Amino acid sequence: MNDFLHNELGLNDTCLGSSNNNLHGYDRKNNDCGNWQWDKENFISPAGAVSSTAEDLLKYAKVNMYEDKPYLSFCHKKHGNGTKKFDMGLGWLLLKKNNNVMLHGGGTGCFSSFLGIDKEKKVASVVLANYRLGKNNDEHIGMTLLESLQKSKEI
Repeated sequence: MNDFLHNELGLNDTCLGSSNNNLHGYDRKNNDCGNWQWDKENFISPAGAVSSTAEDLLKYAKVNMYEDKPYLSFCHKKHGNGTKKFDMGLGWLLLKKNNNVMLHGGGTGCFSSFLGIDKEKKVASVVLANYRLGKNNDEHIGMTLLESLQKSKEI
């Protein structure tokens, strides 16, 4: 997976597993949570063991915006029904009111992340936190930022 991240996508600050640059996570009482350690051979590790930077995630957003890789357009299509707000792509939530907007977020331990992309307007937002913000707060912050960027493209 690291070869794919580095060589195929050009994400040199992204890796499967821990890096020496990882921050520590903190809980609501400001206690250090440390970092989860993942067995790289475990089939589930890509679901939570990827460490990255905001800069690399914006590179990843750009690759997805321009669909530089032929397999990406397949991932951006609806493949299943989601919630009232979202359809399901492959690895992406697709905003029902605007399928040009794709989201992915999550968290492990005391960390959370969000990546939002508007393929039509060519804008993206990234939120990385080393403090668990609570349910969907990183999504709220990321969507607010993305909407602000979308409006700036209309001016």
